[in-house]
Amino acid sequence: RASLETLRARALAAWAAGVDGIEMFNHTDPTSPLWRELGDPALLRTLPKIYFASVQGASNSRGYYPAGAHFRLPKLTPDAPASLAAGESRTYEFFIGDDLRSAVNLHARLTLRVASTAGAAPRVQWGNAPLASVATDARAWSVPLDSSRVSPGLHRVTVTAATALRLDDLVVHIE
Repeated sequence: RASLETLRARALAAWAAGVDGIEMFNHTDPTSPLWRELGDPALLRTLPKIYFASVQGASNSRGYYPAGAHFRLPKLTPDAPASLAAGESRTYEFFIGDDLRSAVNLHARLTLRVASTAGAAPRVQWGNAPLASVATDARAWSVPLDSSRVSPGLHRVTVTAATALRLDDLVVHIE
């Protein structure tokens, strides 16, 4: 969650939301590509990025008890997975900064990190569009995203469990 690709995604999402600039805290390496990349939305649009349904997760709110109940940001992270019963649905929001409708060099895929892919594939929707997921290993389902549906702004992903499912993370990769 602190990778270069994730910081790029967070910066581009901020630019798409209308910020006037990006300010960095605790980044002290003057040779880091962050200093060159994060302030340039045009450059960011050409680079690989990783978006998470929850950047910080529940671990950061645990120290603010009892205020944690008032946090409205999603808390889906490997340290706070979601358990879905068969037929149960959950919707997660991604604020995406990328516009892949006209990008030719970048593609997007959604990854569901789970406890196990041994059961039936969950149903996944990007907005209203159903998507077909494929198990890429014992703990991940992967869903290619139609580039024409990846644009700057808020996107909702709905996951419906076919069988009992522990969802550890939900990630959009732009590569």
